[in-house]
Amino acid sequence: VAGDTLAYLLPDGTDLFSNITFSIGPRQRVALVGHNGSGKSSLARLLAEKSVPSRGQLTVHGQISLLAQDAAPPRDLRIVDYLQVGTKFDALTRSNAGTATADDLSLIADDWVLEDALHRGLQKVGLGHMSPTHLITNLSGGEWLRVQILGVQQSNPDLLILDEPSNHLDQDGRAWLESWLRDAPFAWLLISHDRHLLALPDQIWELTPTGLDVYGGNYAHYLAEKTTHQQAAITRVAHAKQAERQAQRDQQVARERLEHRAAKGRRERSKGSQPKIVLDGRMARSQHTASRLTQIKHARLSAAQDRVVTAQSQVKGTPPVQFDAGASEVHSHQPVLDIEGLCFGYGARTLLNQFNLAVRGPQRLHLAGENGSGKSTLLDLIAGRKMPNKGTMTCTVPIGYLLQREDHGPEATPLDRCLAYRPGWQETDIRTSLARAGLRREKAVTAFDLLSAGERLRADLVRLLNCPEPAQLLLLDEPSNHLDIDALEALEAALRTYRGALIFTSHDPVFVETMNVSEIVRLTQD
Repeated sequence: VAGDTLAYLLPDGTDLFSNITFSIGPRQRVALVGHNGSGKSSLARLLAEKSVPSRGQLTVHGQISLLAQDAAPPRDLRIVDYLQVGTKFDALTRSNAGTATADDLSLIADDWVLEDALHRGLQKVGLGHMSPTHLITNLSGGEWLRVQILGVQQSNPDLLILDEPSNHLDQDGRAWLESWLRDAPFAWLLISHDRHLLALPDQIWELTPTGLDVYGGNYAHYLAEKTTHQQAAITRVAHAKQAERQAQRDQQVARERLEHRAAKGRRERSKGSQPKIVLDGRMARSQHTASRLTQIKHARLSAAQDRVVTAQSQVKGTPPVQFDAGASEVHSHQPVLDIEGLCFGYGARTLLNQFNLAVRGPQRLHLAGENGSGKSTLLDLIAGRKMPNKGTMTCTVPIGYLLQREDHGPEATPLDRCLAYRPGWQETDIRTSLARAGLRREKAVTAFDLLSAGERLRADLVRLLNCPEPAQLLLLDEPSNHLDIDALEALEAALRTYRGALIFTSHDPVFVETMNVSEIVRLTQD
């Protein structure tokens, strides 16, 4: 597949992206990165011919498959139906039971090993324990991804596009996906913020508002090159600002010289020592010279200021979320949370049975376990969003909860959320805190639904950590899901300076490593 100066327009006519030129060859492995909202998923749909470019030329040779982000599993379909062999499988089942019709036998033809082939396929994707007739709506997120990949393997594409495939996968699921991508016999394009998976590609594409930047190597090479570019851009800013200051000084010196000459002319005119016609001519020439010099100096200063703006635009990154770390601090051995005999379940299913936990001081606890083991439920219980069936729970410090997906309300703004969070929190203080986190002026009063995932994260961190009585126990539920890499790194930077207690769930090994975990609490399914 190749693209030549592709562009894609939003409904209002503005470019989502433009000037995109690329090519992907056989068995090439590419990762596409960029800020949330930069158009990565839209570009993936263009490549898969699910939509058409607004401008430019797309050339496709071969078969392309797309695993879309958070694709909802079809309702009331079995695995065999999704794999498009359900009718033949049912005919084979009737034949094995001795009730096949002539039409069934015609449909089966020579494919008597279909059931064995299905079981082998499920085994290869780690679902050997599952029946081909299992309903897709009853699959977990990780199981649904594996079924989709089984379908991809059967179609044998020339290029597979995967859009955030590791979202909602547990640790085993991520490890399996990584191994599968290493051995895939076709080209693939990976859209991901999973830094573990980003070690696999041989090329990184970064989608920006001005085009597509291509970097050779995996994510580590990309970061090294980006860091070099960033340092060079910072140096250019420093040099441009130095030139701007020199232009300002030159303009000031020129202005003072002109004022000195004008004052001298006025003194001579007041003395009357020279004829008026001579003085008038001298004044006219002086004013003409002054005007020309002023224009030259102004042009030089304007050019220097333009170079500063250009250099600053090449420096990428957003300010860190700043907060008073001391206000959230809990002292060593200080009682924070005590849970005794906690029980919780849904109907006949028990998630937590006689669960005990004690948190003391600024401990950092990683809740680990497979999907469905009760990790998010435990956080909901600690935060008071759910009530236990049995047991006691005592928390002695303010709690802050950063959910995996939170319903902020369609019209709520960062300012609204902060004002409602703690009584007495002054609007001027809130606006100052939001501005320090990069949410200035109109961003503070923009509806959450119109903010990027990174901006929503920053607003939530301001609300939890800059408020009166900030969180001294912070709960995080899969915080790396749905964040772009810049936002994730901003969260990690904020948490490095956080001095309170922390309990979090995450299947992201890089994020877990940066958290300096003091204890792993592993939950298991009964």
